[in-house]
Amino acid sequence: MKLAICFYGQVRYIEGFNLFYNFFKDSNPDLEIDFFISTWNDFDTSKINLTFKQEIFVSPNESGLKPIWGNTPKMGYHLKNVLNLKSKQELENGRIYDAVLTIRPDIVFDTVRMVSNILEFTSIKHSVPTVSLHDGITMVSGTYYLAEDYIFLMNSAGADEHSKLFDFFFINNEQSNQDWNYREGGHWVHPHYFMHKNFNVVKLQIPALIVRPVRDLEILKEYYNQESLVVKLAECARHYEKHNFDQETFKNRVIS
Repeated sequence: MKLAICFYGQVRYIEGFNLFYNFFKDSNPDLEIDFFISTWNDFDTSKINLTFKQEIFVSPNESGLKPIWGNTPKMGYHLKNVLNLKSKQELENGRIYDAVLTIRPDIVFDTVRMVSNILEFTSIKHSVPTVSLHDGITMVSGTYYLAEDYIFLMNSAGADEHSKLFDFFFINNEQSNQDWNYREGGHWVHPHYFMHKNFNVVKLQIPALIVRPVRDLEILKEYYNQESLVVKLAECARHYEKHNFDQETFKNRVIS
């Protein structure tokens, strides 16, 4: 079983990132896992100790993104980059990945359920672009909505099609030709794109959570190799009180 894990976007907690994903790979020797990443280079990238098949660390000033654009184009930019790296690797090796997990670097998941769902997902040979979503796609205020917009399990064809989301919305402006009003945010652009491109959408629930810097790091370091990790993080989230600190303090506490 050959699995590509494709990270896109900002790396917010290096130590926990290293611990969790090295553990996931080492504890699943039956999965041949390759890591890919596209992120910014505004931190010491040498602190990441995952071994990437291919990687992109880019300066925001060199990305070509317009300063007036918000966070959604940045997400799409890194999504395009990392999935293109996956495709490049497939061409170089002459082998297609059985599954592709596209995920933000600040996400952790139930590792047992993940492996079970990967096996179930790949047991069916999907002939069209296919994506597995935790709760599927719903309608909110007359448009498509996706609650978990940070984790996607796909076949390789689905990942290749997903890589074109950035050009669809922000280069070619294709959505302007449709009866749909653009809304900022991954909760809206991902499901609209999946539906417009006729993805086969399946629902395999994978408990996953965003790891919040400062709040969650100690829990992650203690439970990264235990099945109770996601439960512990969820308990912490329910009791967390927000802290206010400036941007520089935020970066110093995150990039550690």
